[in-house]
Amino acid sequence: MVFLPDKLFVFQSGKIGALNYSDITTEVRGQRFIEDEKVPKDAKVVDYTWKYVNKSGGADKRFKDNRKIPVCLYGKMFVHSDSGL
Repeated sequence: MVFLPDKLFVFQSGKIGALNYSDITTEVRGQRFIEDEKVPKDAKVVDYTWKYVNKSGGADKRFKDNRKIPVCLYGKMFVHSDSGL
């Protein structure tokens, strides 16, 4: 998808489609994500977990390299249209 000032271009399977913004609806939700790599500067850290978790949710002490891993809150955007997008 490419968002332009007046249209939304959709590229799929070698085909191109264009939609007016008035023909689409969008929905944005928060999405929790366990970030095992470097956390982006603008990411919001909402929780922490362990690399290896035991059944009770705590750190699994059998692993020496069991470190805390941040859980970030990212945005997830849904785009819908009556034409099947």
